[in-house]
Amino acid sequence: MPTLSVPPIDVVALRSFLAAYGTDEMLADELPVAMSMASAYRLRTSQGARLLHLFDEGEAQQAAMVATLFLCLQGADIPCPNPVADHDGRLFGWLGGRSAILSACPAGRVLASHTAAHCARVGELLARLHRLAGQCVPVQTTGSTVREWRDIAPMLAPELAAADAALLRDEIRFQGLYRFSDLPQGLIHGDIAPEALLFDDGRLCGVLGLERARTDARLRDLAIATTACCSLADGSLDPERVLAMLEAYHAVVVLTPIERGAWPVMLRAAALQQWVRALQHEERADPSVAAAKARLLDRIAREGELQRLWP
Repeated sequence: MPTLSVPPIDVVALRSFLAAYGTDEMLADELPVAMSMASAYRLRTSQGARLLHLFDEGEAQQAAMVATLFLCLQGADIPCPNPVADHDGRLFGWLGGRSAILSACPAGRVLASHTAAHCARVGELLARLHRLAGQCVPVQTTGSTVREWRDIAPMLAPELAAADAALLRDEIRFQGLYRFSDLPQGLIHGDIAPEALLFDDGRLCGVLGLERARTDARLRDLAIATTACCSLADGSLDPERVLAMLEAYHAVVVLTPIERGAWPVMLRAAALQQWVRALQHEERADPSVAAAKARLLDRIAREGELQRLWP
């Protein structure tokens, strides 16, 4: 997942905001460090690691909904950030005219690569998350869709080589032929990336980015996570890691024949989503752009083989 630029925060305003939480110190060498999710900051305070989520002006209701979602997920043993209440018991406040949530950061660290055992932990966590549909209310209702890709493509095409512009156009057209509303639905993360997964000694002890959770086809989450965690350097998928993730998921939530049939197309959709994201937010020469394109080309070339990667 590309790293998004995050605007700086006024240090004086931030210190004033943190004072309402009984936190009056920050280590300047880690203030602030932008994470992979836009408008999210990691802070090291006198009370430990904290995450700061900032929302656009006028989105106080969204901040309240995110805090409620986090608490619900915490209650279901999903290791997401844990909102911290201020002195008045409020779970969100104001920083520079924008609503903000301060939360305790889950333990663990981001891994450069994942083993089959790590992928199994991701699959098991996604299954438990998907079962929460109807219990935890998402803030978002939609994610990356064909319509959104169609809107973005004309802005990207003039900057692309002719072959890449054609690839983007053709893959969006291909995805437009399919509808996934008949697939089993659930509460999904929707944007799993290596930067969102925190591990400690093989244990998955933190997942970030759930403020954008939504209800969608459960298979989309699996395809996105597979693309993020199971891809090899040449863009292809590691069968051992893919099967480890799917088998761990299947042990909690049974995968269905209709999902197996949609698996190759959904893997292509996940690779397309990653490539579009990289084209939007990275320089064309950035290695992440080429890597995302390679994954999409691999899924297209191997579409007939992808159903074999199924438990």
